[in-house]
Amino acid sequence: MFGVKDDVRPLHIVVDEAQDYSAFQYQILKMLAAEASFTIVGDMAQGIYAYRSIRNWTELSEVIFAKAPIQMQQLTQSYRSATEIMLFANEIIAASPQGHFVPAEPVLRSTAKPLVVESPNQQELLKGLTKMVRQLRKEGCKTVAVLTRTAAAAASTHAELAKALSASVQLITDLAEDYAADISVMPVHLAKGLEFDGVVIADCSADVYQLTEADIKLLYVACTRAMHRLVVLYSETPSPILQSIKPDTYELVKS
Repeated sequence: MFGVKDDVRPLHIVVDEAQDYSAFQYQILKMLAAEASFTIVGDMAQGIYAYRSIRNWTELSEVIFAKAPIQMQQLTQSYRSATEIMLFANEIIAASPQGHFVPAEPVLRSTAKPLVVESPNQQELLKGLTKMVRQLRKEGCKTVAVLTRTAAAAASTHAELAKALSASVQLITDLAEDYAADISVMPVHLAKGLEFDGVVIADCSADVYQLTEADIKLLYVACTRAMHRLVVLYSETPSPILQSIKPDTYELVKS
C-alpha cells in the first residue's frame, strides 16, 4: 500500500505459483529489486488465470528477464497423487491446444483407477454424487473435496449434500478461513494448492467443461488435488475433454 522503504532492498526474491502473475507484476518486482536475484517456481499446466498472467516460461526467459543470466530446471516428479490419478490427469492436460506440457511422473504409489460415473440426468447425478461421497468416506478418506466449475454451482451442490449427508459439509468461499468439515464443497479455483484424500468432480458434462484452454487447466487442477481417490461425474453427455481421454485410464460406471 505504501510502497517499499528506501532503506529496504531485498537481495533475493522467491516467487511461488509463478503462472499466476502477470508480466506487469514481474516488471514491478524487477523495478523494486533491481539488484536482487530471483527463484521462480510454477506449473504452467495450472495457469487458470490466463486473462491476467503469463502463459509460458518463454515470457520470463526471453522477454521479462531477457538480459539476465538464467538457469532453468524442469521438475517432473509428482508426489501428491497416486499413479492412476496422475496418468488420468496427464491425459487431460495432453488435450491442451496451447502446446506440449511435459507429463508429470507419479511416485510409485498405486490406488484404484479414477471412477467416471455416467448419469442420465441432473437428478440422478445428484444422487450419484451423494453416493460417491459416502463411498469415499467408507473407504477411509478422511478429507473429501467436492469440486465444481463455478462458485454458484458450489453453493447449490453444498445445499443438496448438506440435506442428504449426516457428516459435516462445509461450503468454501473466498472468505473462508479454515476447513473444519469432513467434506468441503468449493469451486476448483479455490482448491488450487490444496490436497485431499478423495476428490469428487461434481459435474463434468459437455455443457460445463468445454474443450478450451481454460477448462482443460481447471479440470487438470481439480484432478490433481486428489491423493488417493478420484471420482468424476457427468450427466447425459460427457465433456469433450473426458471424451479425449484413453478409456483404459479410468473405470466407467452408470449411476
